[in-house]
Amino acid sequence: MVNKIIKHITEGSIFAGLEVNTSDNGDIYYFLEIKKLKDELVISKSLILNNLEDIKLHINRTTPLFLCFNNDSILTKQLSNPSVSAEAALVNEAFPNIEIKTFYWEIIQKSQNSIVSISRKQFVDSVLLKLSQIKITPFQISLGISGIEEIIQYTDVEFLHLNRQNLKLNDGDIIEIESGTINKKVFYEINELKLSNFNLLIFGQILSHLNGSQRFTNFSDQNKKLNGHVKNERIFDGVGKFALAFFGILLLVNFIFYNHYFSKANDLQTNLLASDSQKENLIKLENTIKIKQEKINTISNSSNSKSTYYLDIIAQSIPQSILLNRLDYQPLTKNIQDNKPIFIDKKIIILSGLSNDNNEFSKWIEILEKNDWIVSIETLDFDFVNDSSSEFSIEIKTNDK
Repeated sequence: MVNKIIKHITEGSIFAGLEVNTSDNGDIYYFLEIKKLKDELVISKSLILNNLEDIKLHINRTTPLFLCFNNDSILTKQLSNPSVSAEAALVNEAFPNIEIKTFYWEIIQKSQNSIVSISRKQFVDSVLLKLSQIKITPFQISLGISGIEEIIQYTDVEFLHLNRQNLKLNDGDIIEIESGTINKKVFYEINELKLSNFNLLIFGQILSHLNGSQRFTNFSDQNKKLNGHVKNERIFDGVGKFALAFFGILLLVNFIFYNHYFSKANDLQTNLLASDSQKENLIKLENTIKIKQEKINTISNSSNSKSTYYLDIIAQSIPQSILLNRLDYQPLTKNIQDNKPIFIDKKIIILSGLSNDNNEFSKWIEILEKNDWIVSIETLDFDFVNDSSSEFSIEIKTNDK
């Protein structure tokens, strides 16, 4: 249950895909957006774009975007009964004359009839750079027809027509790949969902992620950094909206109570009689107003411009290997009680989350300590979850007065 809530916060229920393809007039982009409603996937958008920059008109910055490269910069080759099984060896057998360190590669059907797709790193990185310039970071990338592997188990057709390839299938395996296009929409029913050939690859890539399927690539670390960046942005976006709403509602409630009691106090002052009972009531009412005013002042002081500055500095410094799941700014020192002032620790910020790289975590702490508004950083907790990730909790002490 907790994992589902965390996944919903960091990924949401809306997923988008973009296939980079080639037409007679240059690159063309097939865009798909789906919504996850309980255990059902629903298509909400399906578009064809002529310019990469147009995607910013159709996607939210924090929506996970699955990017599939399938244009003429991608080379795909099928190996029938390969003589090797190691991933790098399969790539060398398919493309023996390439300098492998300058290429990204991805393999499907590793056991038999292996299909290897490759692309120069320079091309993929250039597209990622263009997207970053319009403030969009993909959640995951894939090469060639890799996304189709997740779909063929849900269909019994003999042929699948993609945007640049035609596939011949047999018993859930791809046995033949032909280059070519049919220049028209062909619809397939995939597990009771109607999809066109324009959207098969990117839908398959999204479905592969939702099903947690294993992938064989040499850019797994790159994908981890990309989805870590998107998850961090979603967390800070959600925290920011929640904080604004929370403080807004709290201030409004306190303002209403303050006005209410202030009006009563004015009425009593104008109609005050010299009786002891009336004087006692006025004193009680004034004390209540004082308590409410102290609460307003406490909330107002804790949400000044310094908090925005501190949180912006922290957000900008977070490396992609770190995923925050808790941020506690100026925590309460005592439980809130009726008719009592609210006490907070104005000099403390507590951060908790997951780290996939201990070296980057240490460097991040060193970067934070260089800020002149930070007095000290104390590690409250640091536990290893598995070989590649650790849970941490740190306390930052500021020089606020």
